[in-house]
Amino acid sequence: MKVIGEIIREEMKKAGITQDQLGRIMGVDRSLISKYINGHIKLTDQIIAEIADAIDSPLLMILAAGTTSISRLVFDQVKVDFYITGMKAIEEMEEAIEDIKKVMQFAYNIDTIEDLSQEQRKVFEHMLDEVEDANHALDMLDMAAKKMGADLKARNKRCLLKYQARGYVSDRVREIVEEVVG
Repeated sequence: MKVIGEIIREEMKKAGITQDQLGRIMGVDRSLISKYINGHIKLTDQIIAEIADAIDSPLLMILAAGTTSISRLVFDQVKVDFYITGMKAIEEMEEAIEDIKKVMQFAYNIDTIEDLSQEQRKVFEHMLDEVEDANHALDMLDMAAKKMGADLKARNKRCLLKYQARGYVSDRVREIVEEVVG
């Protein structure tokens, strides 16, 4: 997992965190962090997620969990039925789209959240909540599709190739994703 180690090193540099500091945050010795980064110890998704959390890296969180959302949250009080879940996903996406449109009315000159007025910040945060709801509904839709026999791994590979063809991901990111998820 040498490629993921390079990403961790880059993300640590962006965060201004040394191996020693990361080790202290995670409660491990700096030498263990070095072994992770240099590919001497296989990194599990859990370890990558812990590092991502420690250095606040959305990129590493996506590589570890496939999302920046609350990882591995499952709506266990909801029946996993494809039709019902699909209808709920549509509802949640429509709510998210409406809130995104509201934010886009004032976000064109915004670089940081500090640039927002108090009211705009409330609208922005509500949009983030709605996007999170849509993410979870879509995860549940994946679960329902898998329950029906869909091959999500094959879908993910098709989509990765599509994203690369469209110029959304580089060869390097594709290699990292293939290394992490197989």
